[in-house]
Amino acid sequence: MRKIMASLDVGSDNVKLVVGEIVKKRLNILAVAESESFGVKNALVEDTNMLLEPLENVILKCEEVIGLKIKQMIVSVPAMNSDFQVVTGAVAINNEGNLIEGKDVIRVLQKAVKSSKTSTDMEYISLIPTSFSLDDDRIVKDPKGLTSKVLSVRGVMVSTPKQNVYPILSCLEQLGVDVLDITLSPIGDYFEFKNKEYDKEVGVVINVGDETTTVSVFNKGVLTNTSVTLLGGQNIDNDISFIYKVPIKTARELKEKFALGHSNNANASETIEVTDKNGNKVEVNQKEISEVVESRLQEILNLAKKEINHLTKKEISYIITTGG
Repeated sequence: MRKIMASLDVGSDNVKLVVGEIVKKRLNILAVAESESFGVKNALVEDTNMLLEPLENVILKCEEVIGLKIKQMIVSVPAMNSDFQVVTGAVAINNEGNLIEGKDVIRVLQKAVKSSKTSTDMEYISLIPTSFSLDDDRIVKDPKGLTSKVLSVRGVMVSTPKQNVYPILSCLEQLGVDVLDITLSPIGDYFEFKNKEYDKEVGVVINVGDETTTVSVFNKGVLTNTSVTLLGGQNIDNDISFIYKVPIKTARELKEKFALGHSNNANASETIEVTDKNGNKVEVNQKEISEVVESRLQEILNLAKKEINHLTKKEISYIITTGG
């Protein structure tokens, strides 16, 4: 059996779908599609009817490439107002020789989830085990294949408001697609950059999106806290549009293709000519427009820095910045 998986990310700016195949424990990308997002504001779905079209677009594009019907997928949801709880659980091992099997690991994780205190408006997303304990007080990362009369677990349970999840599930249900699993976007961000050193330290991932910036704290590879601020790339577009009196589309093109994130690297003698909202020609200097971008970018990152101090009191070993 081929192990093919589809994963969906719904953002304020666009919808992305990636289809990959696991071959010899490696993920090979088979197809990638994206479509302009509609009905999404500040990373949350406001109009499911408007979202249906872009979702259908990315599914059809990937189906055309891989030659298969996509009936199931994993969905990445925004981290807005997510909750993180430390939970524990323990189960007896009744197998022959008290040998711990995969089903026992599932049982103890389910027991830990049931011990949590989650309000009715929250949806359980994931339980990230930090350690498993055996009879002799041994602490292990993976208990499968070991022996013990009792298996205990300690982990971080992640939940998020149902309004972050259900509208997307509703759209996919209308398109005939089942959701196999749900994850938070910051977890994917971390796994893109993770290494052995990061897995031993406390660090932060800052994702600057179109309308929001997400700050996430990881302790030894485990997501422990996150926050979302309502500032992103769109604010830079608005600044450029206001200062140069150009349409938003032109402002975005200037940001992506001409301006730099730091004015020190910009060329003061390099210019580009664009048309403003009144049809007049405007000459844009790279140094000057980069100062506009840098000013807003500094504001976004300074706010992110303040959020880090709210999210954790631990010493930070690394900061990763990413985003669309």
